Amino acid sequence: QCKKLQNNRIAAAEIQDKTISEKDSVINILNINNQKLAKTQFRNFDNKNTPKETNPWKNILILCFFVLVMIVVIFFYKTKNNLLEKEIQSLKQEVEVEKKRNKKFIQAGEILYNQVINNTPISKWTTTDMVNFLEYYRTIKPDFVEDLDKNYPKLTPRYKIILILEDMGKSMEDILLIMSFGENAYYSAKSRINGAKK
Repeated sequence: QCKKLQNNRIAAAEIQDKTISEKDSVINILNINNQKLAKTQFRNFDNKNTPKETNPWKNILILCFFVLVMIVVIFFYKTKNNLLEKEIQSLKQEVEVEKKRNKKFIQAGEILYNQVINNTPISKWTTTDMVNFLEYYRTIKPDFVEDLDKNYPKLTPRYKIILILEDMGKSMEDILLIMSFGENAYYSAKSRINGAKK
């Protein structure tokens, strides 16, 4: 406008062209920068939303490891179950054997008990017979036999039978007959029994 006022139209036109050119240059630079910025932002957005490529071998290895762990766990539990089943079978067999043995003890003890009831002498009894008799009497009077074991821990089965005979209500004459004792032997046995009391 100054140049126009000075009637220098050529200089005014040059300044105008230069200003327009600079303006276009600035707009062009801004456009390029905006495009770069937009591309960068799009790449960042695209990277966030695009699933990352994973290594297929890594997935296969993870799957194999999982399968292996499952196989080991199944094998462990199957082995444990087999061992438990074998142990249960073994215990059942032991119980059956014990039942049969107890049945034999009881049957043998009952025969011996009936002999004592009838005042039959027990001089020919073995130690096993005496134990069988004691165990049979335990089925009849468990508390009494338990007290014998507790109060006379070192007493032999033969001497325990004397106490059982007394508990059965046998008279001294019956006890002498059953035990095949004389009076002196009976009193001597009683003295030992009293001395063995805990």
